[in-house]
Amino acid sequence: MNPSEQELHPEERRSELRRCVLEFAHVVVGTAELKFRSVVVDVSLGGLQLRSREEFAPGTICMLIIGQMNSEPMTVGAEVRYCRDLDKGLFATGFQVIVASDEEQKKWAGFVHAAFESGADAAD
Repeated sequence: MNPSEQELHPEERRSELRRCVLEFAHVVVGTAELKFRSVVVDVSLGGLQLRSREEFAPGTICMLIIGQMNSEPMTVGAEVRYCRDLDKGLFATGFQVIVASDEEQKKWAGFVHAAFESGADAAD
């Protein structure tokens, strides 16, 4: 039985709509040598959620390199907001996106907009 989103995120505070996506990503913590493979499962203007085999501590600042099917990968800064063990070595991790410039904000908004044009609503 899969846990509901409410069970996974009892402290859910996001107010933006989320959109389901399926994009491969790397989570880079500190140096490029600490790079972890993951899959992005939903996005919103404020952040995203991914699945990985790595447990990340809340508050960790990292870079996310998100693959895009027909485009160059996008890199965005993010802070870990929560990390939940889903059993069998899989973790659900929520990130708040940290944009450093107007240009990064435009790229992130474009990525989210494209997801909303082509995806399905994330489960509540």
